[in-house]
Amino acid sequence: MRIVIDLQSCQSGSKLSGIGRYSMGLVQAMTARPRQHEIWIALSGLLPSSIPEMRRAFDGLVPNDHIQVFKSLPRIDMRSAGRARVGAAEFIREDFLRALQPDFVHILSLFEGFVEDVVTSVGQYFPGDQTAVTLHDLIPLIQSAIYLPDGRHQDYYCRKIASIKKAGLLLANSEFSRLEGIDLLGTPPERVVNVSAAADERFQPMIPDPERSARILTRYGITRQFLMYTASFDKRKNQAGLIEAFALLPRDLRKDYQLVIVGNGSEEQIRNFNQLAKKSGLDRDEVVFPGHIVDADLVALYNLCHLFVLPSFAEGFGLPALEAMSCGTATIGSNVTSIPEVIGWSEALFDPSSPKRIAAKINQALTDPGFLQALRERGLEQAKKFSWEQSADKVLDAFELHAKRNAASEAKQIKNGAAQEKNNFRSTTDLEDAVKKILQLEDIATLKNEELMEIAMAMASNREKVEAIFADK
Repeated sequence: MRIVIDLQSCQSGSKLSGIGRYSMGLVQAMTARPRQHEIWIALSGLLPSSIPEMRRAFDGLVPNDHIQVFKSLPRIDMRSAGRARVGAAEFIREDFLRALQPDFVHILSLFEGFVEDVVTSVGQYFPGDQTAVTLHDLIPLIQSAIYLPDGRHQDYYCRKIASIKKAGLLLANSEFSRLEGIDLLGTPPERVVNVSAAADERFQPMIPDPERSARILTRYGITRQFLMYTASFDKRKNQAGLIEAFALLPRDLRKDYQLVIVGNGSEEQIRNFNQLAKKSGLDRDEVVFPGHIVDADLVALYNLCHLFVLPSFAEGFGLPALEAMSCGTATIGSNVTSIPEVIGWSEALFDPSSPKRIAAKINQALTDPGFLQALRERGLEQAKKFSWEQSADKVLDAFELHAKRNAASEAKQIKNGAAQEKNNFRSTTDLEDAVKKILQLEDIATLKNEELMEIAMAMASNREKVEAIFADK
């Protein structure tokens, strides 16, 4: 099969988050062991600075001409662009994907494009049944009051939900996310597959070099033993609850430790957390916010930290916990959503809604050497159950099984005399069809002539590129 992977999640702001790490790890594993399949990668020309880095990341894994950059309309973030412009950009992208003649399109992150020029969709022009979407979580759907506070957010998310429901296959990153896809989206169970996740092989136990370790600790303002948490600055990540829990530890115990909270928080968020720490009775140097940390330093900090704590209220997977355990770091976390799947030991879990219970579990880890050692040993063994190779195999298994089901369904329809749509690239016929369908898009008549010219030029450029690719083969 020819599988085209939309990897904009490694171009957008998501590349610095768990979604970006997940996307890169999974796709590199897929391209390293593609079986008999032909894997292509689709990137957006709207994010040009990331393209050289992406080509380097897949050098030796994917032929250079199998990494294709599509042209699209600029100024398409859904926060400010109208429906017609966004819809046209979605159509242009799917027209490009269709022209590549894939058996499957795999979208690593569908919920993109609210604040950036990222375009994703399912079933606008390329068949939804031949599209797979990675399902990271549906947290905004469950907690809509927090994540969908106004009409623009609601419209954006509703469009994405309508889109994901058209996908023929959902690839969940955990069993928790799989069940969400079945229960909340109404997707048939056989079309939602738990492919899990893994930590990059860089995350492993190491004996830190004393001089380098000292430099790293100094760089980030860490002056003594420390507890660590790494996450985006989002209410569900519960940094506030962790700060309050840390403040509840006995002062004689707490004086030997710092709490290090890693992540890209705004100045206002960090100021608010520092005020909370002060209000909770913590000194200024007891909570450290080092900001974003490069991977090499992050591996070192995982290995240097005394205890890793993941107090999140909701996770689609909870990759930082697995990264910490892979480094042999004692790890505790919330007893909700997917986190128990990752940590794998009920004794290591706590109720994230109660700072007192978080504090009690931290206290146990810091004062009971046997428990701390058990966390390290069990964590290392648990981490071995996850690998990108296993996840890549599960993805390809899912594609192959879904293709067999589709073939059986098509054979049955043909037997019953139903006509089948062919997904072959024919420049003249497909162009006529594309023009007819793009003119049916919602509010397309509201676009200015120059915008319609932009659409035509983008589609023509993409088609010319694709024709040149296949002319050489």
